[in-house]
Amino acid sequence: MISLTPSTIMRTLCLAFIAGVAFMSWGFVFSVTVSVLGLIFIIGQHQSLNTQVCIGLLCLTIVGMSFGLWRYAQSYPSDRSIASIVGQEVLLDAVVVDTSVNHSWQHLTFSDLRVGNQDFADRLILTTTSYPRFSYGDQVQVRCEIETPEPIDNFAYDRYLATKDIWATCFSYQVWKKAEGGGNVFMTNLLFVRSRFIGKMDQVFGEPQGSLLVGLLLGEQRFTDAWQDRFLKTGTTHIVAASGYNISVVLKIALAFFAMINIKRQKAFAFLVSAIVAYILLAGADAAVFRAGVMGVVLLLAYQTERKTSMVNILLTTVVVMLMVNPRLLRDDVGFQLSMVSTIGLIYLSPILKNKLRWLPENFVIRESVIATLAATFASLPILLLQFGTFSFVSLITNVFVLPWIPLAMTWGLIATLLGFVSVHLGALISAPAWLALSAMLWEVKIFAGLNFYAQSIHWIVISIVLVGWGMILLRIFINRNSYVLN
Repeated sequence: MISLTPSTIMRTLCLAFIAGVAFMSWGFVFSVTVSVLGLIFIIGQHQSLNTQVCIGLLCLTIVGMSFGLWRYAQSYPSDRSIASIVGQEVLLDAVVVDTSVNHSWQHLTFSDLRVGNQDFADRLILTTTSYPRFSYGDQVQVRCEIETPEPIDNFAYDRYLATKDIWATCFSYQVWKKAEGGGNVFMTNLLFVRSRFIGKMDQVFGEPQGSLLVGLLLGEQRFTDAWQDRFLKTGTTHIVAASGYNISVVLKIALAFFAMINIKRQKAFAFLVSAIVAYILLAGADAAVFRAGVMGVVLLLAYQTERKTSMVNILLTTVVVMLMVNPRLLRDDVGFQLSMVSTIGLIYLSPILKNKLRWLPENFVIRESVIATLAATFASLPILLLQFGTFSFVSLITNVFVLPWIPLAMTWGLIATLLGFVSVHLGALISAPAWLALSAMLWEVKIFAGLNFYAQSIHWIVISIVLVGWGMILLRIFINRNSYVLN
């Protein structure tokens, strides 16, 4: 019989908090889905519940959901938001905290907003010409009309900006730099390291391989419009984003590699955690990279503890902490969603696939590479369908061919870039495996993008079938919960 142990209490509160955030994010329909998943979870306990325990779980659920509802309500813009003066033309003083540049335009994210004697607490994004260039910490003055962000086609651009605490946009040619060095000193140094890191990638790999590696490792979009269109046509835009999907797959293969060469689990764990921390710093502590790194550490902790019950608690606690910081991630940040579900897939689906794919060779960690890629990809499929609502056979085929190259490209790409700081020639020599993997990925994307197949809209019935299939897998996992130790 289930007792209200500390583990049960924490798990119930975490699930209830997530359900509260989900209700505020999606509304009634999604709350029903969460309730069904909760029912599957309870059935999966495979034990009876007495009245006293049911009342305790109900009280915990109410407390957790109430806190989730309250936290999401706090994420709406306050009276001190720049959105309160939408429609007005203003002379704005601000500090640049982020930049994104393409061939024709640059997008500047501002904080420390001030109009006249009035200060604003959130951020604003400005679109202006690509020159003159601005950088982090520049203090600027802008004359523009404050506008409300709008969705772009099927992309909820307004909701996406809300995850970054941006509630208003503006466009202007009139931008004047007043001073430099207005940002945080620590962030200034980190961004300097990031720029050096990207520059070294360009030196070692060249184009377009360098741009693809920057996207894989740092999530920065630097491709031309032609390449962006190819990634869009083949449904592979998600690979050039910093998410736990890429990092988790690489970590899973690294764990298998260390086991193969008989390095103890504790030493491998310490080395990989240190590598993740260094990677986050090299990436400039970008929010998306930080979250991806955290999910990578969660995966390592899960395998370190070995007990699946502990894995659930670690993962739930991590998700709740992230949502407490930014509750809008759950619905509107695809990178967060992919990080979460790919980690779940690697923890729970990998053992199932391992039993089914014993015929694959273990040499060079081939079996673990295939298992990790399939587990993360299958776990991510519902998210991709729900977010984009389209599907094509070209997308499916391209992902099957492209995804297996990611671990090789990321691992050797990172090693080659680091060695490039010692000698560019040494880095170029070591980069051969990564360069071949990146070139193969680009070639496959280019070939499949040229095929005359069109994406088909996915009906909600198809998406429902995928979600029901996932629910059945989760039910099977919970029913077979007596196996606590990972193979």
